[in-house]
Amino acid sequence: MAGGRIGQALGLLGGLALLAAVHLEGAVRTVAGAPAGVFGVFPAAAPVANPGAAGEGNPAPPLRPAGKPRSLTQGTGLDGFPDWSPDGRQIAFMRDGRIWLLPAAGGEPRPITGGGRGWDVAPAWSPDGRRIAVVRLDPEEEGPTRVVLVDPAAGREEEVLSTREPVGYLAWAPHGGAIAYTAGSRLEVLELESRRARILVRVGPEEDLLAGGLAWSPDGQWLLYAVGPRRPGGGRYNLFRVPAAGGTPEALTQDGGLMPALAPDGRRLAYRRPASPAGIVVMDLVTGTSAFWAQDSGGVRHFHPRWSPDGQRLALSRLSLQGKGGNVHLSSHLVVLQ
Repeated sequence: MAGGRIGQALGLLGGLALLAAVHLEGAVRTVAGAPAGVFGVFPAAAPVANPGAAGEGNPAPPLRPAGKPRSLTQGTGLDGFPDWSPDGRQIAFMRDGRIWLLPAAGGEPRPITGGGRGWDVAPAWSPDGRRIAVVRLDPEEEGPTRVVLVDPAAGREEEVLSTREPVGYLAWAPHGGAIAYTAGSRLEVLELESRRARILVRVGPEEDLLAGGLAWSPDGQWLLYAVGPRRPGGGRYNLFRVPAAGGTPEALTQDGGLMPALAPDGRRLAYRRPASPAGIVVMDLVTGTSAFWAQDSGGVRHFHPRWSPDGQRLALSRLSLQGKGGNVHLSSHLVVLQ
C-alpha cells in the first residue's frame, strides 16, 4: 500500500495527522431514541463544552470513578473504530485494514471484508442493523476512495460512492436513508436512494474536517463534527454542530474536541479532548458539566468513543506508543468502559 494511503488510514486511527507529526515524528507513516430538540436548550452563540486546558486558568474535567476497563481485543495489531450493532450484540471494528465483527460479550472476531486490494476503515452500522458502511481506500495514490455497504449476513457488498478525494468518517441518519461523511474541506450528506450528495459545511483552505469525527443526533436534527488545521501539529480541533437540514454551524467547544459520540438519550456527549490532560470526556449537554471517562497517560492514548445502544457503556480504541524516534512501535486494541 502506498505510504500516503497508509498515512491517511493511520491518521484516522489515531484521530489526527498531528499524532504522527507530534508524538511519532513521522514514524506512523512507515507502519505497513432521543427527545426532540434536546440541543435547543442552549443559546445559539454559546459554546456548551468549554472545560479549559490545564494552565489556562480553567480546571480540567474531573476524573470519573469507573470500573476497570474490559479489554475486547489484544495483541500487537491495529484495532480501532469500534461501532456497536443496534441490538448491542456485536461490535464492528477495523484491524489492519479489514473490518471484523466481534461478540460484544467477548469471543473471537471474524473478518467480513478483505481479500481484495482495498484498505477498509471507519465502519458504521445502519440503524436497522442489516448493513455496515465502510470507507475503502485504494492502495494506489491516484485510486478512488469508496464508500461500501456490507451485508455481513449475506456476504454482499454495494458501492454507493466513489470519489478521488479522501473520505474520513461516516454517520448514518437515524431514518437510515442517508449517510453523512467528511471529505477534507466538506461535510456532505449522501441520499442513498438518489445517490446524490449535498454539502452541509465547507471550510477554508487552511482547515480540515477529515480526521475530526462525525455524529448524527438521535433525533436526526443535528450533525456534529470537528474542524482542525490542515497542517499537522498546527493547532487544535474543535467541535461544531450544524442543522441536518442546512444552516449556520455553531461552536460546541473552544478548548479542543473531536470524535463526537452522542448517547441514545441525546443528552450526553462523549468526545476526545486533545488538550493536556487529554482523553475521553463525557459531557452532560443540559447542565454543561463534564468528566473524564478515560485519561491519557504515558504512551497511552484513547480515541473513537462509541456508546452502546443502552447508553451505559463506551467502546474505545486504546492506542499504545512505545519507543523513541524511528524505533516507535504502535499498537491499539479495543476496550469497554461502564
